Amino acid sequence: MKRRSPITLLVLAATTLTAGCTTFSDNDLAARVDDAEYSRDELVTELQELGATDEQLASADIARSQVSGWIAERVSEASDPTLAASGYANGVFESGSICVEAVGMSTPADAEAVIAELESGADFADLFASFNVNDQLAQSDGRIGCLTITQLPLGVDDPLADSITMLNANEPYATAIIPDAAPDGDLYVVSRFIPYNELGPDDTPIVAGALGADSLGLDVYVDPQIGTYDNATATVIPLV
Repeated sequence: MKRRSPITLLVLAATTLTAGCTTFSDNDLAARVDDAEYSRDELVTELQELGATDEQLASADIARSQVSGWIAERVSEASDPTLAASGYANGVFESGSICVEAVGMSTPADAEAVIAELESGADFADLFASFNVNDQLAQSDGRIGCLTITQLPLGVDDPLADSITMLNANEPYATAIIPDAAPDGDLYVVSRFIPYNELGPDDTPIVAGALGADSLGLDVYVDPQIGTYDNATATVIPLV
C-alpha cells in the first residue's frame, strides 16, 4: 500500500474541521465555559443534525469531538488578540497552533539558498515560484495553513511535522528532509512560520481557539461521563 506523504497528511489536517451521544451525568450540562452553557440536549441535537447514527450517539468519542469544538469557539470568543499574538509567537508547544507555508526542493543547496533569501527579506511567493518542485505544495502555492498541535503527527518520526515544531517568531525557518519524495531522490522542504500579523480572518480564530482556557483564566466544566478538558491540547479527553 502506498503511504501518503507527510505533506499530504498535513494539508489534509489543516483543511479538516472537527465537526463535532453518550451516557451523561445527572446534571443537564454537557459543558460550560464560565457563564456559557452547552446542554446535553443541544449536544445530542447538533450531533443528530450532523448525521450521527444511534450507534455513534452511544459513543463518548463523538461527544468529546463536538464538545471540544464548542469549547474552542467559546475560548476564541473570549480571547484577547494581544494575548493570542504573544502566545502564538512562541511556537506550537506553547500556543497550541502554528501557521505554515513551505517550499520543496530537490537539493540541499537550494534549501540553503531559499533560507538565505528569506532571511534577507525576499518574498516567499517569489521564492516559491522559482524553487518549488513539489506538486502537492504547488496546489496551494506552498501554504500548508494553520494546524493545531493535535493535528501534527508527533512522535512518529515524521520529518516535516518535527521540523514545524521548531518554528516560532525568533526561529521562523526550518528544513525537513523527506526521503525519496522528489523525482530524483530526497525532498528538502523549507517551512516558514507565518507571523501573526500576516494571518487572515479564517486563521486567527484557529490560533485563538487553540490557546487553551487556562491561559485566559476561563473556568471550564465537562460532564465527567464525556471526559475532561485538557488545556495542553485544548480538547476534551477521556478520564483515565
